[in-house]
Amino acid sequence: MAKYSKARVQQAIDASVKKWLDIATGHGVDKGAENCPLCALFFHRGEGCEGCPVQKKTNKKGCRGTPYYDFTDAYYTEFADLVGTFHRTYLDPMAVIGPQSQQAALDEALFLSRLKP
Repeated sequence: MAKYSKARVQQAIDASVKKWLDIATGHGVDKGAENCPLCALFFHRGEGCEGCPVQKKTNKKGCRGTPYYDFTDAYYTEFADLVGTFHRTYLDPMAVIGPQSQQAALDEALFLSRLKP
């Protein structure tokens, strides 16, 4: 596992907050680890999330214990309400569809903004 400077970790936190604010305002999408600045540093298949400030805060891997899963649940629920079906795939980018997904995206941004490197 690589060790990163506090400045580099803070940069990834700030970029992650921006990602979620962009999502909340309709200017971005979530592609999971594929477009997460923190995952770019800390997520390595087989090793998990060791060293990630999210994992340190929640003591869980994969962003469990954060509003991220509230966002995914809200997205799929709002998507099903919109199109009349529920087809869950982790390959599709997710965006704000309605008020619950928007609030969850804001909650994720707030959660991330409170992390320390």
